[in-house]
Amino acid sequence: VLPLGIVSGTYFPLEDPRLAPLRAVSPLYHLAEGARGLLLGGPAAGHLGALLAMAAVMLVVLVPLDLRLLSRRVLGE
Repeated sequence: VLPLGIVSGTYFPLEDPRLAPLRAVSPLYHLAEGARGLLLGGPAAGHLGALLAMAAVMLVVLVPLDLRLLSRRVLGE
């Protein structure tokens, strides 16, 4: 989690345009910006929507993978 926290702009601002692609795929960045927008009255809907979309994609990808690995380990398949 620490590398995501470092590149999310939570601890220091990330204004370098070379880091924009990394910020765009970091869920922690969108969580921090969404919370900042809600608390300070800024734009939050886009960041929270991106966070929900990333969470949905991660669930769709990781849950079947986890279930397959679990069944392989527990059932020996």
